[in-house]
Amino acid sequence: MNGNASFFELGVPDADVSKNQAFFARVFGWSFNPMSKGGGWFQAPSIRLGLHGNDTLAQIYVFFEGSGFGRCDGQYVRPAARQPGSV
Repeated sequence: MNGNASFFELGVPDADVSKNQAFFARVFGWSFNPMSKGGGWFQAPSIRLGLHGNDTLAQIYVFFEGSGFGRCDGQYVRPAARQPGSV
């Protein structure tokens, strides 16, 4: 089914995400899976949530499955119409 949220990404200002990692693990009981280049992801009951540092402000990014999205920055953008005969 198109349009379902498929992944969330949590951006935090701190480069070291260990405090944020501990907070979410403690509050929600999520297990953290670190990645080699920093940050990592949590496995929640029905979805994965990424965690990365070095954002200007704390931010939440939402990714959707499906097609027809030109970009996902808070606005739905229809893909450009294909011209007849174009490849």
